[in-house]
Amino acid sequence: MATPGRSPPPPATTVISTDHQSDLQRLRRELARARRCLAQVREDLNNVIDDGSDDNSQVLDDLQGRESAALARIPEIETSMAEAQATIDAELSDLARQAGLSRAIQARLSIEDQNTTSSPPNDREGVLESPQYVSFTPSRAGNVIDSVPRVDERPPTTLADLNRLPVPEVQSGPHVASHVSLVENLFVETGAGQFSGSGSFVPHAKFKLTCFTKLATSLKPCPAALAVAHEVARTTRYDWASIRHELWQQFSRKDQLRDEYRSALQSLKFGGLEHADDFLRKCSALYHLYQDVYKDEASERRVMVRAVVNKLPENLRLDVIESVHHSIGVSRDTECTTSEDLEWELLLPFDGVRVGPTVVRCIRKSCRVFRDASIKLTPQSSSSKASEKEAARTTLHTRAAIDTLSQLHDGNPKHKRENLSKWASKFAAVYVIGGPGVQGPSDKVVRSDESKTISLRSGKGQLWFVAYNNKTEGLNAVKEIESDQFRIRPFQFRGRQVAAGANASSETGN
Repeated sequence: MATPGRSPPPPATTVISTDHQSDLQRLRRELARARRCLAQVREDLNNVIDDGSDDNSQVLDDLQGRESAALARIPEIETSMAEAQATIDAELSDLARQAGLSRAIQARLSIEDQNTTSSPPNDREGVLESPQYVSFTPSRAGNVIDSVPRVDERPPTTLADLNRLPVPEVQSGPHVASHVSLVENLFVETGAGQFSGSGSFVPHAKFKLTCFTKLATSLKPCPAALAVAHEVARTTRYDWASIRHELWQQFSRKDQLRDEYRSALQSLKFGGLEHADDFLRKCSALYHLYQDVYKDEASERRVMVRAVVNKLPENLRLDVIESVHHSIGVSRDTECTTSEDLEWELLLPFDGVRVGPTVVRCIRKSCRVFRDASIKLTPQSSSSKASEKEAARTTLHTRAAIDTLSQLHDGNPKHKRENLSKWASKFAAVYVIGGPGVQGPSDKVVRSDESKTISLRSGKGQLWFVAYNNKTEGLNAVKEIESDQFRIRPFQFRGRQVAAGANASSETGN
């Protein structure tokens, strides 16, 4: 029961100022007039028939000027409306907080009157206590502030704020899908939209066109994606979900990502120790493409890691492999029963933000050691390249038929050549791979439908015969490993030419 003379204050709605409400209503009416004016001007522009006369040109110029003025005025009105609405919301929030505090104080005073019979007068009577000490019951301390609804302290986003928002540009077509997701998250952080319950981005109605304009500007480096976005926007009245769906359908297909990945892997080049950071940045981008295409598939990661490391000069490459082994406490000279016991390509993650060694960090570490110690790389001279080409021709063209015999262990070379040719004739494409990178089973390095590994008679190397049921798949597979470590040629069925070459080689040796 409340004591006399302590009646609660009037509700907040009776003391709120109506000035901001009237301003908001006026702005709404003004916005409606501006939009009607813009619609009328555009209708007039569409109805004008340009006959090339001066009077007609003057009418067009006047209408276009009015259209520009209306387009500039509408955002100004929307900004003023947003500010007026924010002011009203803030005022209502303050009044609600004050009303809540008043009700809490009245409840406390009523409880004190019921529980106090003959207590001396309180010298602090009438002095309001700090809210954190006000309680609803005499036995439980409470916090009135916790019971009052809180509002977001961040100021509302205005059209000017959104126009000033910097949005990064897309890198290329295969990155469009991830780029759209990035732009959506930027808009949500800015307050230009929000994610629905299904996870789809929905821009606020007043920022619908501005959000699309910002997205379109960021797609300029990819004209195809920009054209798709504009076409869908025109046909769907700038529906964000439709624009996003079409961009994802056309620019996130797996075949496109695979082609981009293969092209990036093939064009990757090491430009020297002074450009090592640029090389590693390209390696990281290549790894992200690989994850998009192959989802961290072990066999493909093995191919990628070996192809990347093979781009390095020989002495640097050996140091990187040694560093990979030492990073997990394994020596490169450790004895193992089979070549599969140590797959150095899979010992470490290729790249990542987590703490710990990775292949990229091993490459960076080796490059720094070589640079700091002024260790010269081992580039291939023109003479060594010429001798390597000659050796490749000798190995792949003249000794291929003879070297196959060392694995088959039969005294009839013709019979064994025919067996190998018979095996190769079952496939659409067969490639012969030689070079210093040919070590161990071929499936660790190159994809194939079926393969054979043949040891050279000299005991100094091997040849890989990789077969494919599809010519295109075979060509793409061998392109992925193109480097100075591998010499690749199609399998030759011309037994006479191979035999003749072998005879010539034996005569030269004699």
